[in-house]
Amino acid sequence: MSTNNVSPRFSDEEFLRRYQAVRTVMAAAGLTAIIAYGQPGFDAEVQYLSQFPVSREGVLVFPAEGEPALFIQYFNHLPTARKLAFFPDVRWGGPDMIASVAEHIQAQGLATQRLGIAGSFPAQRLASLQQALPKATIVDITEPFLQLRLIKSQEEIEFMRRGAAFSNLAMEALEHQVHAGITELELAAIVEGAYLGLGGKTHIHYGHDADEPANCVCSCPATLAAHH
Repeated sequence: MSTNNVSPRFSDEEFLRRYQAVRTVMAAAGLTAIIAYGQPGFDAEVQYLSQFPVSREGVLVFPAEGEPALFIQYFNHLPTARKLAFFPDVRWGGPDMIASVAEHIQAQGLATQRLGIAGSFPAQRLASLQQALPKATIVDITEPFLQLRLIKSQEEIEFMRRGAAFSNLAMEALEHQVHAGITELELAAIVEGAYLGLGGKTHIHYGHDADEPANCVCSCPATLAAHH
């Protein structure tokens, strides 16, 4: 695990391991590139290959040969995205991100090739991609990609342990600060306050009403570099 002035990050060696593994899957499926789509909360494929947690909408073009390119929405997010991304080619997607991605694929000579898609593509985005690349064969590679990500490296396990430690801090804070009459908003503040200042971010936290059989609050924070 390494750090910069933005967040903790995975090492170069970890990304090279991932790239080799993903390209092995691509070769087996006969793919010349993967187009991964992400938005907040549904960005595992993009983040896995780039390090960038998608802040609005992101599309990653990952070729079998050559360097990846990441397209993001919100022009003002570019500086942070460029600091976080493992590779240098990070661009604004422009008014029409799919059109920008299609132009890039055409420029790379991939527009007539067999391309994989990964992630939760909205129907409109997928239809636009297919229309922009009518000669490409588009194959859904999301499930094999998921199976690959489920096999964790030692470095990924260390990040998961760090996220679990943040969860422990949240539960300890609740143990010491919960009192009768506390509101749900105050509970959330206790939970998040235990780890936000240490570099964690909230994945989810939820609780049961006092009248329910199980009365608890559960927190699942994660490091900014992600458990993906």
